[in-house]
Amino acid sequence: MADLKIHFHELDTDYSFHKLGYIFKSEVSDNCVSISNDYGSGKIHKFRLDDGLYIRIWNVDIYKALELIRIAHPQPYRKSFNLVFIFSPKNVIYRNDANKVIINFNRLKNVLFTSSDVTINFEIIPHNTIQAIDITLRADWLERIFPDAGPEFLALLKSMIESESPVTLMEPTTLEEYQALVELYSPDSTKELFIKSRVMFIISSFLSRITNREQNDLYSSASINYSQLMYLEDIITANIKKTLPPLEVIARKVNMSISSLKRHFKSLYNKNIYEYYLDKKMEYAKRLIIENEFNTNEVAGILGYDNVSHFIETFKKFHGVSPGSIHD
Repeated sequence: MADLKIHFHELDTDYSFHKLGYIFKSEVSDNCVSISNDYGSGKIHKFRLDDGLYIRIWNVDIYKALELIRIAHPQPYRKSFNLVFIFSPKNVIYRNDANKVIINFNRLKNVLFTSSDVTINFEIIPHNTIQAIDITLRADWLERIFPDAGPEFLALLKSMIESESPVTLMEPTTLEEYQALVELYSPDSTKELFIKSRVMFIISSFLSRITNREQNDLYSSASINYSQLMYLEDIITANIKKTLPPLEVIARKVNMSISSLKRHFKSLYNKNIYEYYLDKKMEYAKRLIIENEFNTNEVAGILGYDNVSHFIETFKKFHGVSPGSIHD
């Protein structure tokens, strides 16, 4: 449970940024929220680098559990994208808009690129430092700044801007991008011309990197399509008391190839779909025993096991004890 929840559509305008400072009960001066209270200590700087290009630089020690909730913009609304680099990935948890998909940032997945038409939650673990660079790129700015880019690059921009589905990617940071990001914490980071040069390099590098993929791969496997993931989660939950359908059936239902589904799921959860399904099934089994006081045979039956011994073996593998010993 978060001690502090902050809801916002955007943090680009002066009004929204001052509201952030107000919620933190902190002073806002020269586009900087200076925090020094029970919530934490540190600073959040905001810069408007161009019409449609904004950046926040976070460097805050968080003392209490914090949840940042970016609410999807209602339609119609001019589309924008956020490019978020997390320097302290182990301290941040990312949830999708239905709170069904939980993703822990890590050093191999510490960059989030998402469109403005979806709600996203960031949970900040207390008693840790949050260092992050948060860049907003409005769609019309992207079209204005890159009019003469290569055909693949322009095709990617057009696809993202015109897509009716939320666009979200999780990526690692390249060494060159990391070096440019670190420079934004240097003394020169108060100079807007310097900041803009670094930010332009980071944006160009990131977009060029994802452009080099095959277009179909970008949208069918590397991107996180919320409707697909939520549907997949529904399929897994609906079959907790049954046998999980074959992968080809699941892939067909979520409109993905089997290889893309396996690769994409593994990259997000660090386990395959069946392992994830068994995790949820065994956690549910434990709850049935503890909360409802069902015996081993009853739980095995509820979860669709014809062979009670197989259920006991699987339960013990996950929990280290047999189901019958839970209440002993």
